Amino acid sequence: MYSVRLARTGFELRQHRSAVFEVYRAGSLHNIEETMKGYEMLNEIESFADGTAYWLMAPNNILTTQRLDPIVTPGKVSTHVHSVLGGSGFGLNVNTSILQESECTSIPIQEDKSNYWFPQLYFQKNDGSFASVSGNAVICRCFPVAPDSANVTAPFPNNFRMLSGDTTLRTLNASSFAQQAVTFLCLQFSGTSKRYNELPVGVSCPAGIRSQINFPSCWDGKNIDSEDHKLHVAFLSTGPDNGTCDDPRYPVILPRIFMEVYWISQDFEDQRDQALTPSQPFFRKRGSDGIWVSRRFREWLGRWCTSESYIWVQL
Repeated sequence: MYSVRLARTGFELRQHRSAVFEVYRAGSLHNIEETMKGYEMLNEIESFADGTAYWLMAPNNILTTQRLDPIVTPGKVSTHVHSVLGGSGFGLNVNTSILQESECTSIPIQEDKSNYWFPQLYFQKNDGSFASVSGNAVICRCFPVAPDSANVTAPFPNNFRMLSGDTTLRTLNASSFAQQAVTFLCLQFSGTSKRYNELPVGVSCPAGIRSQINFPSCWDGKNIDSEDHKLHVAFLSTGPDNGTCDDPRYPVILPRIFMEVYWISQDFEDQRDQALTPSQPFFRKRGSDGIWVSRRFREWLGRWCTSESYIWVQL
């Protein structure tokens, strides 16, 4: 078993995860943030039995909520609103030097001036108005760790970019790893929380909704970008969250990025009769038709600090 620790609190990650969920169920975002700050263990690396280490981080707050997307629409107003986490250097255009010069970051590890952003969730009322749903994220970075040098996780190269998800999809291909990469969990106070490939329709989620986003982990080792920001990378061999980089076209293992966004949607449960579509009152892209494919899109722009250099990533 291999592991690297950045902090030690005496708690197991699974115990902390349970504690955060208990606070989350109470419906108080402030309490979630305070709990996450208090448990340094969110900022440490633990090891799995299968030789995979992970780094779990809980941002202290949302940096900003804006119609900005420096990956898809650099220098222009975005087609929809994003909630942004991380370094204060976020803007219409972002590059390595701007990220490095960020004056602050909402990421608990202050050396990480990354930006993580995702479409804002809204409640649509029957009068045509919208109400923003509060939420925050937990970010996990996974690193396969093994004595065989061929299986070592490589750092992201400078100016590396990639995307996960596709706003243009209109049908679900259940066998597609790319489409499996983004899911939604209907959180329950007790019992099993059911997973969906779209925002849950016709069901109540008394403990809120959790968006779950995986990013590709295998790289071709040559191109830092591609026309669609996807062709130079691939998901793991057996799914977006499991497997190896055994495809010879994508032999390089990258840190696996997984993000969970906890939405306090339960605050609107007693307002469903006031929604434009009571069976599914929530959506993520203003002006969309509300189907699952228009919401399956996440981005991550990061500057990662190593012993040798600063590198930045766009997903």
